Amino acid sequence: MNVDVTWRKLLTHARRKLHRLLVDPESSMLAGIITWAILVLIGISSVTICLESMSQYQCPDDVDSCTVEDNIKVIEAVCVYTFTVEYGLKFLTADNSWVFFKGGMNMIDLISILPFYLEMIPGSDAEGT
Repeated sequence: MNVDVTWRKLLTHARRKLHRLLVDPESSMLAGIITWAILVLIGISSVTICLESMSQYQCPDDVDSCTVEDNIKVIEAVCVYTFTVEYGLKFLTADNSWVFFKGGMNMIDLISILPFYLEMIPGSDAEGT
């Protein structure tokens, strides 16, 4: 058997197994744990977004550093980076990337992580006003 064909079959099998792990929580115990972890992070991210918008958790303009606001931003960053890795892996392991990209829930996932990265663009309005 050709070594190229063997590697290709092995990589295809690994790609499909990883995709199933990420999209089918009933495929294994690990898949269920990953799904629950992502759901918990979605909840945490939602709470941090709410907290970030509340005036008592925002730093006054005359203060250089604010521990609470900094901690909220770190938590939000960890959540978004995790969502980005999950989305990227699902995209890269999908049988058809274009069909994956056009999927309704996948578009929602992408739209939910994009604002975090758009705020990093120099000259963007980070406060959303």
